[in-house]
Parts: sequence; structure tokens; C-alpha cells
Amino acid sequence: MAARRDRLRPSLGMTLISVSAQHFAEFESAFSMMMRDRPDGLLMTADQLHLRHADWIIDYLDRHRLPGMFQAIHIRRIVTTPSVNGKLR
Repeated sequence: MAARRDRLRPSLGMTLISVSAQHFAEFESAFSMMMRDRPDGLLMTADQLHLRHADWIIDYLDRHRLPGMFQAIHIRRIVTTPSVNGKLR
């Protein structure tokens, strides 16, 4: 998967930041490491660890005003972030 991701980077016109967290206890440090690179958004996989802690991830995104995309359709919680001019993004 990493090789495919690396091949797609130039054609997507974006930089992908990959951080690893094997256990929930590692989430805070992994997300903090990701935030140092000032990401424009987060793509969350449908990994069981991510799904079990989706509320924590969404709360983190909300606190840091970072948009997120989720592969799992059953995540129904909607978080809206107002833009600078007051319109929702």
C-alpha cells in the first residue's frame, strides 16, 4: 500500500503524511507529530483501531479545526467548521 501511495503523490498534487499508532495510547503523540507538518486535512482509514476511537479522532479534528475524510460510511457524526467569513466549508 505504501508503494502505491508513493506513486500517486505527484499525480494527486498533494503531500501525504503518514503517522503510525498501533495502540490508542499512541494517538495523542501521533496526531501531535502530524500537526507539526500543518496538514490541510486527515484521511482516516477503516482500520478497527480507528473505528473504535472515531469519536476521539473527530473531537481532535474539531479542536484543531482540521477537516477529515472517513472511509467508513457508518460514522455519522457531522462536524462543521466555520470559515473565516462565517460560511461553512
